[in-house]
Amino acid sequence: MYCSECGAKIDGAKFCPNCGTPTGKNSDASPRVTKKETKPLKNKTEKKKWSMPIVIAAVVLLVIIVILIYNLIRKDSPFDFPSTEESVEVTKDIQGKWVYGTTADGCILTFESSNEFELIQYIDTDGVSSDTKFTTTGTYAIDSEKDIIYLIPEDKDADELDDAEDVIYDYDSDGSVTLYFDGNLLKAIQ
Repeated sequence: MYCSECGAKIDGAKFCPNCGTPTGKNSDASPRVTKKETKPLKNKTEKKKWSMPIVIAAVVLLVIIVILIYNLIRKDSPFDFPSTEESVEVTKDIQGKWVYGTTADGCILTFESSNEFELIQYIDTDGVSSDTKFTTTGTYAIDSEKDIIYLIPEDKDADELDDAEDVIYDYDSDGSVTLYFDGNLLKAIQ
């Protein structure tokens, strides 16, 4: 025999085991309700409770990785001073040759507009004539907060300020620039 409602096979039962419809046999009894075992549904907020910290942790980790990669790729120089109005003015004012001493014991320092320099140092060890001549070329950087021009030799890795010689600059009351190298006053020459 088959259920008139759902078509399931009924073997002498008073109610359809599939849908619970009475079969007509002894129909005075109430239908038997069977509970299907169901898994409790997980609350959506329970799922979200774990997903938000995971997303935050992933974003933080990604930011840290990007910063590390950026710092590895970009070689920061301690000579990356911000360009200020004063540093631009100093760059203009120091162009040309500056000297102190003589060619027996002194130096010639040349500043180019392209932030390059040439330093020729003469060292007199016997008091008679120039024994040694050193020529250094490279780039310069102006720290307008400290009034220092850093001479960065091209053959040095400029990772630290210790790798550079420094020239102190100052402006006189008449507005002209004054340079000091190794404690010596430099004079501008044409």
